[in-house]
Amino acid sequence: KGRSNVHLMLAAMNVPLQQRTAEFGSMRPEVYPHVLSRFKDISSRFGLLWEALRYEGFEVRYKNDFRVLASDYVLALTALLGRPRDELNTEQDAFRAAFDCLMPHKQDGIEALKQGMERAKRVAMAVVRDGGLLVSQHAVHGHKDQGF
Repeated sequence: KGRSNVHLMLAAMNVPLQQRTAEFGSMRPEVYPHVLSRFKDISSRFGLLWEALRYEGFEVRYKNDFRVLASDYVLALTALLGRPRDELNTEQDAFRAAFDCLMPHKQDGIEALKQGMERAKRVAMAVVRDGGLLVSQHAVHGHKDQGF
């Protein structure tokens, strides 16, 4: 249902069919400004609040080729610190990887950051997959007045 709502919203924005079935990252560059400018006006018709979706942030830059959003950094650090533990991967190893992640000027730092981001992506996909399954099976109950 969520995917069909996204397609309906993009159709309401007059985005061509070929572009609305593509991933956002693979849309033609000239479509981006159109989608972003119309999103604020159309989102309320689809139960989305612009203020709830938008947040202020910053990006970390190192040299000319390294740019990471602060939110991505936080997710990568959290993923590195939350790795499952075993005899080969201790709490100290997780802390060292997270610490290395904070040093993009070192090759180990960039590698640790990439590993953290990949793990964060896998965790996010698992949450969406399993959360969607729980919602579709009506295993999650709540009301907007309850705060969740």
